[in-house]
Amino acid sequence: MKNIKLSSLLKFLFYLFVYTLMVLSILLLCFVIVSKKNQEKDVSIFGYQVRVVISESMDHSTMSQEEISKIPTGNIPSLPLKSMIFIQTIDEKHPNEWYESLKVGDVITFKYVYMKQETITHRLIDKKKVEDGFILTFAGDNQSIQGEVAKQIIDTRETDSPNYVIGKVVYKNVFLGKLFYLFNQPIGIGCILILPSIIIIILEIMKIMNAFHDIKKNQQEDEINLLKKRIETLQKGGEK
Repeated sequence: MKNIKLSSLLKFLFYLFVYTLMVLSILLLCFVIVSKKNQEKDVSIFGYQVRVVISESMDHSTMSQEEISKIPTGNIPSLPLKSMIFIQTIDEKHPNEWYESLKVGDVITFKYVYMKQETITHRLIDKKKVEDGFILTFAGDNQSIQGEVAKQIIDTRETDSPNYVIGKVVYKNVFLGKLFYLFNQPIGIGCILILPSIIIIILEIMKIMNAFHDIKKNQQEDEINLLKKRIETLQKGGEK
């Protein structure tokens, strides 16, 4: 009885893993296709903008503990290269209330112009309230990557400026980011297309094997029942 329960549990866990892997592959494929069509390389999911970090300016892995200790604490401690980030976009209807909720230490994604307009994700290191808006100052955590203390300043009152805030990073996932980066390569796209097919083939093979097992089991039961009947018949003949 215990062996049967264990077998059923393992079977359930296997199918759960397989179907989860299949769904994840399909979602990543959709994500890759949409991001390739979008010049900004971002995707919106349930009101959140999803991006992948392509810079080490927020990566703490090469920083000393002394350097890390000087960074304002926030909800996102570090953003390693190729991390997937989920961004809560600015409330367009109530922007000042949204800016008011920001805290020094929060990680923010924004547009900023140097030689050209870039999408940057840095930490908010200073926030000053002014009439009808805020002056926000940002900087990357890992200044050694940038070579100097590079800061970006955005005046939220300048609504027509090419420098503006997109939103606040509320969650990161390094594994999904690296998986997406891998699948964004030609060989990765091939894996996404092939993987669901392989999974379906494995499931079909398992179904066929289970069907053969059930047929064999039924045949064995039929043979046992037939043998029992013959024994009963022989016993009755012997009693006579």
